[in-house]
Amino acid sequence: MKCTNKYKILLPVLILALLLLTGCTQRSDVAEAYQLYETSDNYALTESSASTAPELLAENLCVGGTENSATDGIDAAFAQSAGVFSVEDEVVTYAQNIYQRMYPASTTKILTAYIALKYGNLDDVITIDDDELIVAFLDMVENHKMVVENSGLLTVAALKHLGVKDKRVVSILSGGNMDVITMSSVVQQGLIFRDRIFTVSVLLPDKPGELSKVAATIAAEQGNVIKLEHNQFVSTNRNAAVELRITLECFGTDHKNQIIKALEKNGYKPKLVRASL
Repeated sequence: MKCTNKYKILLPVLILALLLLTGCTQRSDVAEAYQLYETSDNYALTESSASTAPELLAENLCVGGTENSATDGIDAAFAQSAGVFSVEDEVVTYAQNIYQRMYPASTTKILTAYIALKYGNLDDVITIDDDELIVAFLDMVENHKMVVENSGLLTVAALKHLGVKDKRVVSILSGGNMDVITMSSVVQQGLIFRDRIFTVSVLLPDKPGELSKVAATIAAEQGNVIKLEHNQFVSTNRNAAVELRITLECFGTDHKNQIIKALEKNGYKPKLVRASL
């Protein structure tokens, strides 16, 4: 689809013909079509009393007809209405129900994108790992009592990559679309990343009372055991060694190291292994 700049046409007849063909006039076949200038006034985007009218985003953009384009492989159930426009080439590169009025999923995300496009440096790229988002989610839940979906936490996770120490920074948080199962999984992973939950493996003789000795050592350091795995087949000689994997809950990295040192002091050789809940 091609877009036509209406200011380049001089002849009134040609203007009328192009508007009818490109769909830049009000269309009667589009349900609940947007009234650009009417809604702009209603939502105070423009002020008739202002000395200078504010600049509207893409105010000279003329959008083509109502047919969809470049939508092959797009699931309409998840992408109900969207448009991508190349202003330089005057081409609509993607269009799906672009005249249909839709409620935005998150107005704060739209505001964030607008501010980034207007004031940000688009050449700057910051990569946020999934682990950083998980830690940011746990921080919001535990310290601020807020549930924010991972994509809405990018502004918080990005702070560690920016030189904003001793500066006042506002992070825009948006979206809480997260089911309970996903939330539980993210919280568990966050606790593991923060050393609040860890798993340690120790070898001990297969004799009565050995498990209670390990448990007493952990209890003395105020560790909380949440899972035990006892493997008698780690060695061909069970009397020499069986493996005990202990998943513990603690207060953080310092407390974890304290528990490990206590186990070493009592003659065990603890080995940290990947925690799984």
